[in-house]
Order: sequence, then C-alpha cells, then structure tokens
Amino acid sequence: MTLSGLEIGSLTLDPAFDSAVVEYTATTENEADTVTATATDEKAEIAIMLGETEIANGGSAAWAAGENALTITVTNETASKAYTVTVTKE
Repeated sequence: MTLSGLEIGSLTLDPAFDSAVVEYTATTENEADTVTATATDEKAEIAIMLGETEIANGGSAAWAAGENALTITVTNETASKAYTVTVTKE
C-alpha cells in the first residue's frame, strides 16, 4: 500500500513524487498550502501530521519560518507506510 499522489499546493517536491520514495523536501514563501494525498488502495486511510498537529486530507498546512516536518501515513488493514516532506519556509 502506497500513495499514488501527493500535492502540497503548487510546491515542487524534490525529488519529484514517486510512490517508492518516502522522503522529500520543498521550499515555500507561502503562509499555508493545501495538502492532498491519494492512496493506491481507495479503502486505505491517510493521516497527515504537521509536527504534532493533524491536518485533514485536502486541508491547509500553516508553515512556520524555517523547517516544517510534514508526515503523511497511509494505512490499510495489514500495513502502513509513512512519507515525510520537509517544507522550508523562507
């Protein structure tokens, strides 16, 4: 079980999204961006955390200055996989 898509507003992920890659970086000057994740298994659950704050899928993440740790976990009945994006707000 993996993600089939991950979008953070109009930010560019580095490297480009690939469901096999679990660590990304991005840079922004925005105050906030919408985070949208899509699982390959439509029955899987997706949890999005910005530090200790939960964000709804399709919800807005508010960035603090510096590095922000965004964790997207996709879970089905038998397994889970976590993706991490470090978003740096300049």
